[in-house]
Amino acid sequence: MRVLLVSALRDLDPPCGDITYTETLLRYPPPGVEYETHASALAAGRLIEHANRRRFWREPVITAVNKIINMARARHWLFWEPFRYFSVAPGAYDVIHLHVFSAAFWKIDCPLVVTSGAPQTDLYQDRRGHSPARVAKMLRVESLLARTLGVNSCAVALPQAARAAVYTAYYRDWLISHGVVGREKIDVVPIMHEPDLRPIEPRVPSRIGFVAHDFKAKGGQVLLKAFQIVKNKAPQVELWVVGPSRPADVGEIQGVQWLGRVDRARLLGEVMPSFDVFAYPTPHDCFSYVMLEAMAAGCAIATSDYVSMPEAVDYGKAGMVSPVGDPVKLAENITALLDPDRNFHFRQAARKRFMEYFSCSSVGPMLLQTYQSALAGTAAAAKGRPSA
Repeated sequence: MRVLLVSALRDLDPPCGDITYTETLLRYPPPGVEYETHASALAAGRLIEHANRRRFWREPVITAVNKIINMARARHWLFWEPFRYFSVAPGAYDVIHLHVFSAAFWKIDCPLVVTSGAPQTDLYQDRRGHSPARVAKMLRVESLLARTLGVNSCAVALPQAARAAVYTAYYRDWLISHGVVGREKIDVVPIMHEPDLRPIEPRVPSRIGFVAHDFKAKGGQVLLKAFQIVKNKAPQVELWVVGPSRPADVGEIQGVQWLGRVDRARLLGEVMPSFDVFAYPTPHDCFSYVMLEAMAAGCAIATSDYVSMPEAVDYGKAGMVSPVGDPVKLAENITALLDPDRNFHFRQAARKRFMEYFSCSSVGPMLLQTYQSALAGTAAAAKGRPSA
C-alpha cells in the first residue's frame, strides 16, 4: 500500500512531537505500507503545493488571499498554523495520510486519512495562554475561512476525510461534540514508540526524572515544589532534570541535577532507564511522547490529570495521577512510588500498558485497519454513485 505522509519533518519544521510521530512511522510502518514524505513527493513532482510565492503568477488570487491570511496569523489574530493547498498526481498513492492541522487537496483520487493529537483550542488556551473569549473569536473566524476555502481543519470540519484517527478517546469525543466529524468515521489510534525490552528488576528507588524542552510549560515549577516536600521526608532522593538549563529565577536546590540537553540515544538508552519515577505534571499536553518513552523504559509514572494524561496511564492502573498545579498531591504520589514494592509494581504496569497499547507492534495494525477502512469506504461510495 502506497501512502503519502503529509506531516512535520526535521529541518523543515520547528522541533515538536509531530516530527517524532513522522520519524516513528517511517521507521516502523504498518505491515505492507510504504510511505513517502510530502518533501520527497514535492521534489519528485508527484505532489504540488499551491498558493505560494513560486506559483503567484499561475494562481494570483488564491496566493494573495493566502498571503493576507498568513499575515493575520503572524500577528496572532488567527490560529498560527497555515492553510496549505495540494494536488496529487493521479494514481500515485493508495492513501494520503494528513497529519497537519489544516490543508485542502484540489486534486485527489484516493482516500484521505487525517490524524491529530489534540484540539487546537486546547493548545491556544492552555499552552499559549489565550483567554477562552479570544480563542472562541479566533475559532469563529477560522471556521468561516476554512469552510469558505474548503479546507480540512481539525478544529472545524474534515470535508474530504474518509477516516479520522486520533490518539485518545478524549479527542474523539471532542471532535464528535463539536461537529467536526461523525463518530462512524473516527478511530482511536494511539501514537507509538519502539519498545525497550530490557528486563525490569526490583531495586531501591531514589531517582526522580523529568524531561522537557520547556521546563515551566511542562509543570517544572510544580515538580520542584513537590520535590522539596519529598526531600524533607526522604533525604536520599534526587531529581534529574533533562532538557533545559536551570532557569535564571530558580535557585540551587539540594538534590537537583540539571543535565541540560541530552542526545536522544543516550536519553533513551542510559538516562531514562535509570529513573525510578518519571514525574510529568504537565498542565496542557493531550499526550506526550516523552511520557510514552518513560513507560517503554519501565519507569513508574507520576503525571497530572490534564485531559488525556489519565487515559495514557489507564486511569491510575499504570501510573499515579495528581491534579494539575497541585505540588502536595504530586509529592504524595511520588513518595508512594518510592516505596520499593509499589515502585516495582508500577514500573511493570507502565511497561505492560506500553506494550499492549503504544508499542509499534500493537499500533501498526490499528493504523493499517484505518487505511483499509478508508479504502473500503471510498470504494463503496464510488460503487453507489450513479454512472454519468
